[in-house]
Amino acid sequence: NLDNTSSLLIKSILELTSGLKELGSYNLLDKYLLIISSCILSFGGLSVHMQVINELVDTDISYKNYFIGRILQVVLSLGISYLISLFAF
Repeated sequence: NLDNTSSLLIKSILELTSGLKELGSYNLLDKYLLIISSCILSFGGLSVHMQVINELVDTDISYKNYFIGRILQVVLSLGISYLISLFAF
């Protein structure tokens, strides 16, 4: 019994395809769809993160650095898609 926003947030964090499918059912302006979908795609979902963790087990690469990079990617994609939406819509 979650509201629409909570449902979208949970689905997007867990698996990006489910989050994008849920977002597609919303009646939002195109500029908001662009911004939100770019953030969802940038994070990738926990399913992708679990796959990355699995591959990093036998390496010297830090998952912490990967996660920080993904968060920075979300912030950058939010800013870039916002700027694009100002001129495109």
